[in-house]
Amino acid sequence: MTTGRILIAGVDRLDALDLQQRISRMGHLVLAITTSSHEALHLAARLRPDAVVMDLQLPGLVDSIQAGTQVWARFGIPVLYLSEHVPEVDFQRLWPTSLAGLLSKHTTVLTLHQALEEMFARQ
Repeated sequence: MTTGRILIAGVDRLDALDLQQRISRMGHLVLAITTSSHEALHLAARLRPDAVVMDLQLPGLVDSIQAGTQVWARFGIPVLYLSEHVPEVDFQRLWPTSLAGLLSKHTTVLTLHQALEEMFARQ
């Protein structure tokens, strides 16, 4: 199994901790957790993870789509977005970006595992 170094950016700290546990059980290393898209951008620059798993609805000076696009464009780090629902305006903004994937926040462990494996296989 491929193991990767992952940065998690989630709105809810408890959800992020749950995600950390699920990802760690898959054999991946979670480098950091943040609740800010702006901080996620800075952590990606400093830590250089293999992937970022980011909530699509993160608040802040830089929103999730802007931060994820910068993470990909500046550092070549793929971003897997998680969301409960995707408003049409966000979906339209996501379409031209180089996102690695979009999953439901409550996705199954198997689906999350497959998405991460696909991301690492493409690198």
